[in-house]
Amino acid sequence: MENKRTKENIQELLNLLQDSVKGYRHLADHLENHELQTIMYRLSQQRKLFLEELEQDLRDMGVRMNPQGTYKGYFHRLWMEISSGISGDEDEVRIDEATTGEQKLHACYDKTLRENGLPDYINERMDEQRKMVYGAIHQLEEFGRIMA
Repeated sequence: MENKRTKENIQELLNLLQDSVKGYRHLADHLENHELQTIMYRLSQQRKLFLEELEQDLRDMGVRMNPQGTYKGYFHRLWMEISSGISGDEDEVRIDEATTGEQKLHACYDKTLRENGLPDYINERMDEQRKMVYGAIHQLEEFGRIMA
C-alpha cells in the first residue's frame, strides 16, 4: 500500500470503526430499552469484527495500523450523555446520535472504496461491511420511528 491517500483513508476508517465499538458499547450501557440495548451490543460486536477483519487483511499485506479512535468520537460520546440528559428523551437522542455516526461511517467506506489501491478481496470485504452499516442505519431509523 504505497499510496499515502489510501493509507489515510484506511486509517480514518479503522479509527471510525474503533469509535463505533466504543460508542455502541457506551450507548448500550446507558439505555433503558432492553431491545435497543441488545441491538447496540450487537452492533458494537459487529464493528469489532469489522475492525479485526480489516486489520488482519492489512497485516497479511505486511501493513500494520494502530486504530486509536478519534477525539471527535470521544467528544461525540460525551455530547450524547450531555444532550440526552438535557432533552429528557434519552433513548431517542441516543438513536439519533448512533444513526449520525453510522452515516459518517458509511460515507467513509464509500470514500475509501472510491479512492484506494487495495486488492480486490479487501475491497469486497469493505463493500460487504459497508452494506451491513447501511442496514444498521435503516434499522436504527426504523427503531427511532417506533419510539417517537
